[in-house]
Amino acid sequence: MKIFLRIIGVITLLVALLFTSVAIVLSYKDAEEAAKLQPEREAAVKQIETMKEIEKGLSGVTKAEATAKIEDMQKAVDEVPSPGLLNGLMCMFVVLGLLTLVAAVCMFIPRLKMATILLAGVALISIIAYTISPSLHDGIYSSKMNNPTAALVAGVPSIFVALFNFIIAKISAKRAALA
Repeated sequence: MKIFLRIIGVITLLVALLFTSVAIVLSYKDAEEAAKLQPEREAAVKQIETMKEIEKGLSGVTKAEATAKIEDMQKAVDEVPSPGLLNGLMCMFVVLGLLTLVAAVCMFIPRLKMATILLAGVALISIIAYTISPSLHDGIYSSKMNNPTAALVAGVPSIFVALFNFIIAKISAKRAALA
C-alpha cells in the first residue's frame, strides 16, 4: 500500500509542480502588466476626484449623469489589482511548490507530526491563495487562465501530495505501534 501511494504521490508531485510553476509565471506576468497600468490607474483616480468636485456644483439630470459616469470609472479602476497583491500571490505559489516538494520527500521518511504540519500548511496556503487571487475577467487585463483557477489547479494536486504523505506516515506509525 505504501509503495502504491508513493508512486501515485510522485506522479501527483510532477503534476503539482507543473501547475505551480504555471501559476507562478502567470502571477509574474500579471504583476508586470499591473505595474505598467499603475500610472494610468493613478491618473484615473485623480480624474475621478476632479469629477467629484465638479459634480458638487451640478444639479438635476447632469448631476445624475455625472454620478453614473464616476461610478463606472471607479469600477474600472477597482478592477485593476495592485502589483503588490500579485507579487504576494506569486510568493505564495513559490512557497506552495516548496512545501509540496518537501511533502514528497517526506513520503520516503514518514514522520506523522511533520506530515500533519505539511498537510495543514499546504491546505492553508492553497485556500489563502485561492481567496486572495484577483479574478481578472475579459478585457485588456485578461489572460487565458485567471488567477483563482491557477490557484485551484496548483493547490489541489499539492494537497493530494501532502495527503499521500500523511497517509503513509499514518500507516508507518500504526505499524510501529504494533511492533
